[in-house]
Amino acid sequence: MSAWELTESPSKEGPPLASRPRLRSVAGRKGAPIRGLPFAVVVVVILAAGMIGLLGLNIYIQDEQMDLNKAQRQAAALALEVSDKQAQVYAKSGPGQLAAAAGALGMVPNPNPVFLDLRTGKVVGSPKPVTGDEMPALRQVAAAPATEAAPSPAATADPTPSASPAASPTPSAAPKA
Repeated sequence: MSAWELTESPSKEGPPLASRPRLRSVAGRKGAPIRGLPFAVVVVVILAAGMIGLLGLNIYIQDEQMDLNKAQRQAAALALEVSDKQAQVYAKSGPGQLAAAAGALGMVPNPNPVFLDLRTGKVVGSPKPVTGDEMPALRQVAAAPATEAAPSPAATADPTPSASPAASPTPSAAPKA
């Protein structure tokens, strides 16, 4: 057991309950409004206005974000379209494609080119008219539009293997002694 022993606590000294004065209301103040009520109403109104303002701000920001997302999707689609157009331009701007397009327009290669010096404005070379028969090997023949569908690769495949130079082994040149 403990060395301390519990003892009875001394009772509170004070006047008995019957001798206390009773509470009573102050004359002339009966039914008067509570002093803190207008302040509480103002605080509640400010809080409600703040919440409504935050709700409106949230709705506005969300609407603007949706517009931004829509604009970003449109920008991505347009960037893809630009990329496709650039790929088409690159494909058609190759030398072979340009020569074929020029041949389709009736243009022929000139074996006697003439150059302009941009600094002086002089013509370098002697211009000669072209008849079209000067360089027949350089003329591009315009491809005729295909009226039939192209045959499928399976239909044109040869059932027998063909010997191609790359596939067949070739004897290597032996060093000369």
